[in-house]
Amino acid sequence: MQPLFLTPVELADRWRISTNILDRWRWEGHGPAFVKPGRNILYFLEDIKRFEEERRRKACSAPSGNPSKRLPSWERLPDIACIGQKEI
Repeated sequence: MQPLFLTPVELADRWRISTNILDRWRWEGHGPAFVKPGRNILYFLEDIKRFEEERRRKACSAPSGNPSKRLPSWERLPDIACIGQKEI
């Protein structure tokens, strides 16, 4: 049975990113929705999958998500699918 939620460490492992990135996204109001019961931070799997689907693309040069909701370039999040790839 799949868990209903992931911790920041589990989500960072899933996306192969640092937990510091998730910390920063939460602080800046980006990234998937989360809840904080007490001192714990939890990401519901449903919200994670929605966040991933909104950013799904076929190439790093292709726009992600709904074009009407696109942010100016200086406010965009790094694309999860393209993290670790060299810029040309």
